[in-house]
Amino acid sequence: MSLVNQVFQGIPGATAQGGSPQAPNVAVDTVNNTFYFSTGSGWVPASSSAAKAILSSQTAATQANVLTFAVPATGLYRLDTYAVQMTATGGTLPSTAAAYTEGDTSVAQTGLAIQATGTGTNAGDNKSGSVIVNAKAGTNIVISSAAAATLTYTLKARVEYLG
Repeated sequence: MSLVNQVFQGIPGATAQGGSPQAPNVAVDTVNNTFYFSTGSGWVPASSSAAKAILSSQTAATQANVLTFAVPATGLYRLDTYAVQMTATGGTLPSTAAAYTEGDTSVAQTGLAIQATGTGTNAGDNKSGSVIVNAKAGTNIVISSAAAATLTYTLKARVEYLG
């Protein structure tokens, strides 16, 4: 049994799709080293996320644990957060931060800012942030939110292993 059904030189286009939700096809782009999946409705790039979390329609300003990720290997990880205002009532979107153990020094790091607070006045107003950390295997990365969130928002967080 082969894990890769097709190999491409560039992003797949008009190539036969194949696959089904129960048995997707897997392909690799040899130019950009990107994996693609097809469940019968077209090729889509594989998500490189190691973990994701979504907090929908929140009003609380502080979320001590938006996402906890157990670090499987020492290396670089990208931490992304995105907050969006859900209603037309103005207010403040929350900030986000990370706590982790630095991979080379084994020193605990807390309060690393990912995204700053932001003022929202309309539904759809948003803030986002991204930071790269070198995390130690066998420890946790914890993403939290804080600030005087005075509106209804959705917060998304993602951890991506970079190597």
